This record gives sequence, C-alpha cells and structure tokens, in this order.
Amino acid sequence: MEVKIYDVIYNPKGVDLPGEYVIIGSKEEKPVCLHHWVLKDLAGHIYVFPDTMINPGQEIKIWTKVGTNDQNNLYWNRRHPVWNNLSDIVFLKDENGQTVDQYKYTTKFFNIELCMGTDWTKFGVATEDGRVWLTNTDSVGYLGDEINMNGSEVSFWFDEPHIPQYQPF
Repeated sequence: MEVKIYDVIYNPKGVDLPGEYVIIGSKEEKPVCLHHWVLKDLAGHIYVFPDTMINPGQEIKIWTKVGTNDQNNLYWNRRHPVWNNLSDIVFLKDENGQTVDQYKYTTKFFNIELCMGTDWTKFGVATEDGRVWLTNTDSVGYLGDEINMNGSEVSFWFDEPHIPQYQPF
C-alpha cells in the first residue's frame, strides 16, 4: 500500500494545538478509500477517518484542532494537543487494523558541558526549529532546576532516569 505518513508537525511555533497536524499522501495509481482507517499514537489517542478518498498524488492534512473537513484537510476536533513534543510514533492503520505506515520522531538530545568533579551535567534539547532548552541533570537523569525558554517558563523532569518529559507552567 502506497499511502504514507509524510510528516508530523508536532511542535509548531507558538501554541501547539492550532498548528499540530499530520500529512499523509498517496502514491497509489487509483483512489484509496480511507473510511475507518486510523491514526494512532503511543499514548492511545485515536483518530478515525471519515468516509474520505485520497487520490493519486494527493496529500491530506489531519489537524488536531477543531475545524470543518474539506478535500485536503481533516479535523480531529480536539481541544488539546496530541503529539508529544519530544518523541512519539504515529501509526496509520487500514480498516482491518493492519499497520500501513508508521512515522517515528525524536527530538535530538545532546550534552553541552560536563561539570567535572560534580554529579551534574548541563543538558540541552535542540528542536527542529532551532530552539534550544537548557537545564541541569544529575548523574542518573533527575532534574536540578527549571529554565526559561523563549520567554516561557518550562519545567523539565524525569519520570524515570533518562526519559525526559516537560510541561509548560
């Protein structure tokens, strides 16, 4: 099946909800009926496609936000963002529940400085749009402080060592 996830806009500039979407496209030679197909993430959020056709060469955006469906835009009508800003896997499944495609994304992490003689590491996250978030973590990955990113307070913490989570204040 040549219906694929082309891209996931999971961390748009500004507020996530208005700019979050998934782009799917078709390289099939004939139109494909997407009725009862599903987009799903690792957390179990599920979008079920309405009675929609995707034509050869067509791209469709599936928006998280509220909106009115048209030929090239489908709306999940959610009031909260779905796609994790750090990493996730998006699954595209057909009407029989078979995975047609999956799209994995991960924000790139890097150490920028090791504080010798201490158990703390400067820790940074670089996003695709060039923003950088910095904080201190101890040797097992627990957070030492909070930071300010682009004028917005952001708190980082670790549910388990080396599995980062964050939440705006």
